[in-house]
Amino acid sequence: MNIVVVYDSVFGNTEKIAEAIADELDASLVNVNQSKRVDIEKVDYLIIGSPTHGGSSTDETQKFINSIRRIDGKKFATFDTRSKMKWVKIFGFAAERMDAALRAKGGISAGSPIGFYVNKKQGPLLDPEIDRAQAWAREIINS
Repeated sequence: MNIVVVYDSVFGNTEKIAEAIADELDASLVNVNQSKRVDIEKVDYLIIGSPTHGGSSTDETQKFINSIRRIDGKKFATFDTRSKMKWVKIFGFAAERMDAALRAKGGISAGSPIGFYVNKKQGPLLDPEIDRAQAWAREIINS
């Protein structure tokens, strides 16, 4: 199975989560800035991660998702990194918006979008987020 994890990271936290997921699934890991090399037609399972900024994914991640014409019948999953600060919930989170965009392109969501928590804005990741990411990866791949 050709599994690809595409991610963007600002402070390195989303990259660490993406690496943990890719390692757990023996998947290809691609920074969104290199995503032009991803042949969506050959991908069986697409996982996309981004930090949450203003309730959405990064501009680069949004451009990548917008560049995908259709993913009819392909499984996907989305994740983000986010702060636990209460006011952040007002804007929403990136994972849910990415999930909705990929569903609109015909993709099949393999599980609920998920957020991994960082300390304040820049991190580091809270414990045990790496373990949660690995467990989530196992769960979605078996759905």
